[in-house]
Amino acid sequence: MADMYTKLDKKLVFKGEASALMYDLRNSTQITMLAEEANMLDVHVEFMLNLNKSILEFLESSSVTKEFSFNDTGDGCLVVCYDKNHPLTCFKIALQIYQYLNIQLKSYLGTVQGKLPIKEFNYGMAIHCGPCMIGDIYTTTRNISKKVRSYIFGVVANSVARLESFSKNYVHDNFLTTGGFRKELIASFKDADSQRMEKWTSMWERLENLGEVHLKDFKNDGHWVLSFTPDLIEEMLYFFELHRFSKFNKTGT
Repeated sequence: MADMYTKLDKKLVFKGEASALMYDLRNSTQITMLAEEANMLDVHVEFMLNLNKSILEFLESSSVTKEFSFNDTGDGCLVVCYDKNHPLTCFKIALQIYQYLNIQLKSYLGTVQGKLPIKEFNYGMAIHCGPCMIGDIYTTTRNISKKVRSYIFGVVANSVARLESFSKNYVHDNFLTTGGFRKELIASFKDADSQRMEKWTSMWERLENLGEVHLKDFKNDGHWVLSFTPDLIEEMLYFFELHRFSKFNKTGT
């Protein structure tokens, strides 16, 4: 029974331009059904719960930013960064989550090999920028407040979800962004080393252009959709010295 002195409060945390990343596991429902049929539902559910739990713990313990919001979507997650340099912050986080997912999904396939009739376990990811509002919901009991969850709504939350869904149409392109985000991200990186700046700019010229689409947001003439190749992502991980680096390991996964 709920405490009669408990009340629910909302607090607006942020309103303005932000960057968002979203990932979504492919065929999650079907794999869950197969796990249940093979009496491996407990193993599968534990893996799914730990996946997003580890990502949230990484974000909360990371020194990258404290100005972020996280929503667990069940078979994926939405992360919004709203610090002053949010395009670069969000991109660095996306690189690490991308690397982490590849490692964890490969490990999961090894665990269930010969037990579940699945050959692959993939995901789609997207990163975009735009306006949004972020708030926190608190419960207050006897003057003690506790945050129970965050809410994210606005243009960027909807458009990054639509962008991620486009990755389902491609066999090899599972990490997408837009021309608008690329422009913002290139401008957000500063380095006194001219060679690093030149390399930074040149890397972004190598994204694959998949065409123009409508994300049903404020940009009526549509967005150019761009894809990261695996080789380019590896190069960017090395550029930021994030290759095989993972604070996720500290969370016990």
